Order: sequence, then structure tokens, then C-alpha cells
Amino acid sequence: MIHDRDPLFTAEFLETLATTGVQAVKLPPRSPNLNAYAERFVRTIKESCFEQTILFGEGSLRKTIQEFMVHDHREPTTKGPATG
Repeated sequence: MIHDRDPLFTAEFLETLATTGVQAVKLPPRSPNLNAYAERFVRTIKESCFEQTILFGEGSLRKTIQEFMVHDHREPTTKGPATG
């Protein structure tokens, strides 16, 4: 998991990730563009999908993400860069 230097990523949280086999990689300081693509994806899927959907467990979450990804990759981008 690649993450920024937000204080929410505590040593205890990173240790929990490590015990489950997830390797955490901290972004270098003052490098906002390195995380921009991930943040844009999260914003886009939240605004166009999750805010309009009622999810019932992990299965419906995974299906919703899969359908969104298929749609997002097939449809040409018609909006400006601020909407993804």
C-alpha cells in the first residue's frame, strides 16, 4: 500500500498491515503529485458511484467497483480534468 505522510497512518496501523502481509510504502515528503492519481480515482468513484448506491456487504462493494471500472475504461472522458 502506498500512502502519504498523514498522521492517520500510525505505527500500530502499519504494524497491523504488516501482520496481514501488506507492505506499506511511504511517499517522500513534499511530493503531492505522486498520490494524485489515486486520490482522483477515489474522488471519482465516490462521487459517481458510491454516493448513489446502497451497498450490502463486501460482495456488492466488489461488484459495484468492477462494474464501475468496466464502464470507466470503456466510456470516453467527456468532462474536464476536475471530474476525472
